[in-house]
Amino acid sequence: MICKQCKNQISDDSSFCPVCGAPVEAQPQPQAQTPPQAPPPVSPGMPPQQPVYYNPADDYRILGGFLKAVVILLKIVGPILMGISLLVTLGTSIYSIMKILRYINTYSYLVKTIIVLILGVADTAFGIFILLNVGSKLEKRDAGFLKFYQMFLPIQIGIGFIINLIQGTGIAGKLGTAIPSLVISIVVFVLWNLYFVKSLRVYVYMGSDAYLRNSIFTKNVPAPGTSPYQQPPYQQPPTYN
Repeated sequence: MICKQCKNQISDDSSFCPVCGAPVEAQPQPQAQTPPQAPPPVSPGMPPQQPVYYNPADDYRILGGFLKAVVILLKIVGPILMGISLLVTLGTSIYSIMKILRYINTYSYLVKTIIVLILGVADTAFGIFILLNVGSKLEKRDAGFLKFYQMFLPIQIGIGFIINLIQGTGIAGKLGTAIPSLVISIVVFVLWNLYFVKSLRVYVYMGSDAYLRNSIFTKNVPAPGTSPYQQPPYQQPPTYN
């Protein structure tokens, strides 16, 4: 090694310089550099999975599509059934009129039968009208379908009630036939109305609660479902420029 004071070459085991007598300090030995280690080999395997975010409203969109399929089916099958009912009503009424003209000399039964015939045809035709319009509005996601249903179905219920009153014999017979039929019709109307108002399927299918706000009896009814369904399912988030 070299003396720091006189720069004379001295042996490594000397404790002082033989030329200038300066003490020799131990010099640190250079550390050996370790070669960089290669990273461990990566075994081939499945790529890391990306997080998947599940939207629970997707299931209800599928159910909404099912509702649309049912509506289309009703639009096809419903008029056929109502048309058959119309033909049966016409046939039985005409048969009754022919019997009256042949065997009865009074016109009271004839007038009553003709009135029942007219009301029966009107009731069936009105049912076809309601069915086609409600089905068409549902298929188009028209927010006015519920208002249409709540407005026109009670009219059909009233026509059926009048028919039952005319057909009955005596006060007890008239009320005994008309009132149970009226109660059943009202219950059916209320149940369907509750379905349209409370069904999350209808809400998601329509895309908003506008059909509730446009209705007659359910303007202030909250939209069905709870979080995360409080907002319309298909509403896009606002954009800020």
